[in-house]
Amino acid sequence: MTSYKTIKDRSMSFSPSEARERGGPYLVYGTLLENPQVAPSYHKMRIRTPIPYGDIEPGQFLMVRVSEEPFPLLRRPFSIHSLSDLGAKDGSDIEILYKVVGKGTNLMATWKGGKRLDILAPLGKGFSLPTEMGTQSLVAGGIGVAGLFALSQRMRAHGHTCLVFIGAKTKEHVLCVDEFKGLGADVYVATEDGGMGFRGMIPDMVTSFLHDRPNPSGFFACGPVDMLKAVAEIAKSRPIPCQVSLESRMACGLGACLGCVIKTKGKLPLRSKEAPHQGWDVPYKRVCKEGPVFDSEEVDWGGI
Repeated sequence: MTSYKTIKDRSMSFSPSEARERGGPYLVYGTLLENPQVAPSYHKMRIRTPIPYGDIEPGQFLMVRVSEEPFPLLRRPFSIHSLSDLGAKDGSDIEILYKVVGKGTNLMATWKGGKRLDILAPLGKGFSLPTEMGTQSLVAGGIGVAGLFALSQRMRAHGHTCLVFIGAKTKEHVLCVDEFKGLGADVYVATEDGGMGFRGMIPDMVTSFLHDRPNPSGFFACGPVDMLKAVAEIAKSRPIPCQVSLESRMACGLGACLGCVIKTKGKLPLRSKEAPHQGWDVPYKRVCKEGPVFDSEEVDWGGI
């Protein structure tokens, strides 16, 4: 059974270069610092938490309780967008970047600084950082940028060079260009209407970019499934290691409800005693537990 722990009794073990399951997450109260609108329909929320910076992996997510009322009942999941270390005793500031699309996020958009937030974090398995130096390609589609900025922060801290490809419908939906550039990344933008950067879909831009350039050391992608599938195919054709962060509707965020399973290339049944805890033997895996980050070769793209 999945459990969560408080700060007081939580054991802290974390390797920034290896994404792995580390036990139950924290159930804490955080303080909302700011919640500005950063683009039409998009807000960026900054939360002060007692969660140690070193216990959070890029690519993980948190779940926020949005109401004390019976509805909306379920917590809402959000990628951990950005991290700031406040020190071992003080925790970390966590940012989430979210799109206002329904009842829960409409409520969140009205929240003001000083509000106390009920948070469950960090959740899921994050990105595995490369152990060798090289140029890494980060590919973000739409709100997928929310799941890659913290990765860019961590990669810079470890000395990696990043190429960032951002795709959106129009220039009004392009997010975080200046923020990525502030980390020293080279940023390339594609919009479907050609209003900014490359005209077309982001996989086409990536293919065009790599046509006469050296291959990057790895791909890290977050966005719509069709985009992730296309990036996985680009990576496989070269071949280049590729990690993808999948999006899914979630209820519990802890792996108990099985509401976010995806099909992989394994053959053993979910929760089989013969199946290793990590690995590719299980055909259906939980985005909230074994993911959201997967090796692109593990995913059965035809089954999603």
